[in-house]
Amino acid sequence: MTMGSAREKVLCVVPPTGLFIREDRCQTPIKHLKTVALRPPIDLLYATASLEAAGCQCRLRDYPGEKEEWENFRNDLRDFAPDIVLLSITTPSLKDDLQAATEAKAIDPRILTVAKGAHFN
Repeated sequence: MTMGSAREKVLCVVPPTGLFIREDRCQTPIKHLKTVALRPPIDLLYATASLEAAGCQCRLRDYPGEKEEWENFRNDLRDFAPDIVLLSITTPSLKDDLQAATEAKAIDPRILTVAKGAHFN
């Protein structure tokens, strides 16, 4: 399978590991902030648009923003059956965020897992 084939399915996710500002230069848990406007995962929106333009079938999920948990993530993995899972991670939540890769591999070891975020820059 080549990148961009019509068969390629990509699940782009903010893992269900808590509400954080996940911008590359600002990674902050928001539970103690007084005023917070939930920000959409702009980086994943750009990635999803680019992947779709290349012919991939994509789904984008912001589990913390949608107040969904690990079981919802596992259900999406089973129902959508992606070839690739693209994870948006933060340094403060790195260990928990990377659990999403473990969960994906447990459901289908052939899934390619990719993590992006300031931690990897």
